[in-house]
Amino acid sequence: MANRIANRVVVGLKDGVRDARGERVRREILEHLGIELDAVRTLDVYTVDAQLTDDELRAAAQGPFSDPVVQEYAINKPLAHDFDLLVEVGYRPGVTDNVGRTAREAIQYLTDRNFVDDEAVYTSVQYMLKGNIDKEIAEQIASGFLANSLIQRWTVVSKDEFDTKCGLPAQPPRVISSSTPQIREIDLDVSDAELMQISRDGMLALTLEEMHKIQAFIADPKVQQLRAAAGVGSKLTDAELEALAQTWSEHWLVLPAIFARPRVITIFACRCLKIMLE
Repeated sequence: MANRIANRVVVGLKDGVRDARGERVRREILEHLGIELDAVRTLDVYTVDAQLTDDELRAAAQGPFSDPVVQEYAINKPLAHDFDLLVEVGYRPGVTDNVGRTAREAIQYLTDRNFVDDEAVYTSVQYMLKGNIDKEIAEQIASGFLANSLIQRWTVVSKDEFDTKCGLPAQPPRVISSSTPQIREIDLDVSDAELMQISRDGMLALTLEEMHKIQAFIADPKVQQLRAAAGVGSKLTDAELEALAQTWSEHWLVLPAIFARPRVITIFACRCLKIMLE
C-alpha cells in the first residue's frame, strides 16, 4: 500500500443534459435551510485505491462507472466548472460504502482479478453551488443538508481555491490503526444494576428483561457443556454480546421491538452463537 497511488475518476452529465439530482438538491436546500441558490450541479467521484494499469482504469471509467450516451468522465482531472463554491461529500473511514463495493466488484469482473485486502473503491459526490454565497454558508449547507456528520465527511473549496488542472486530491478514507483487537469476557452473573450498566457501557440498548434472558442462556448447563467442548470460555465475550444486541435491534427484527415484547433469544441469535462456538 505504501507505493500505491490512488486515482480519481470523476463522472458527470454532458453539457445539455438535465441534472435532475442537482435541481432537486437546490429545491430542498431552499425548503429546509431557506438558502436560495442560482444552480446546483452534481458529479460522482470514484477514488480507486488499487493497483490498476492505465488501460484498466480507463476501461472502468468508460464502462461500469459511466454511461457514454449522457455522461463524460475524467481521470485525475476535474470536470467541475462554473461554480462559486464546491462541496465534496464522502464517507468517513470504516463506514460501509455500498456503491464503492459494487464498483470494486465491477472492476474485479472487468479485469478478471481479485483485489487484495487493502484495495478498495470509495465514492463521493461533488456539489457545484452557484449563487451569492460564501464558504460559511457552504459549510452550513454541507453540515445541515448535504452530509450526515456521523458517517460522512466533506470538503468545501471556493472557485478561487479550486485547482483547475488537478481538481481535489485523492484522499482515500482508509482505516489505519496500529491497535490490536481484543476480545473481553463479560461476567453476567451479577446484579440487575450491574447488568444494566453492562448494557449502557456497551451501548447495547438491551432492557433488563433481555439481559436476564441472555444471563439465563449462558448459565444453561447444556450451553456451558457445548462451550467447553468447543474450547470456548464459560463467559460470553463482548463480541458475542454485541451480536445478540444487534440481533435484537429493530434493524434485524421483522417485527419492531415495541410489538415484540417480551422477546426471547431468536433463532438468528442462537445461530450467531453457534457459528462463534464452531
